[in-house]
Amino acid sequence: MILALGLLTSFYCYQSRVFRSCLWLLQLVQVISLYMWYLLMDMPLSESLPFYHCRLAILVMLFSKQSSMKTYFAYLGLFGASVALLHPIFDPYPFPHITSLSYVMGHLALAINCSNYLLLEKVESHLTLSQVIRWSLLMNALILLACLVTGGNYGFMLKTPLINSHYLPLNVVLVTAVVIGAIVLLQALVTGFTIFLKAKEELEA
Repeated sequence: MILALGLLTSFYCYQSRVFRSCLWLLQLVQVISLYMWYLLMDMPLSESLPFYHCRLAILVMLFSKQSSMKTYFAYLGLFGASVALLHPIFDPYPFPHITSLSYVMGHLALAINCSNYLLLEKVESHLTLSQVIRWSLLMNALILLACLVTGGNYGFMLKTPLINSHYLPLNVVLVTAVVIGAIVLLQALVTGFTIFLKAKEELEA
């Protein structure tokens, strides 16, 4: 419900600079608050590094300029945040807790920021299949390295949800395939939707 409301708000307000700035600031506050808490609580590196797919997408959406790479992470963030809100996996603390509040606020802000970016840019940077595959492989290789070094389950590489697999090679293949498939599908859907919006704007002009 909250995801649908957020994306609907993005659809109607993405052209507003004030709206986009407020969502950018909300995301920044969420990130700073979460990592300040990690530092204060001396959380282990297996949990506190930004090597989940959504955390990487947040950093790219916050600090990078318009580019094909940012478009890639916008699709990744929109998909990842949507899945996270539809099937939440909270840290084992009583609700409400800064981690659970950050989880909801962070993923919602990410979904809206990605939606704003894709709608505003009208997806001028169309991703080729080779780009999607290459960046997915590079990103997941980096996440896998973080998992092996810290012992963390970043990107669900060591233990995947739903199928509960602990077999590393299978997990890497599954996660990579899901990421590639989701981005290709989302790009097709968003591209079709933006073409519809452009046609609608031309008819109303």
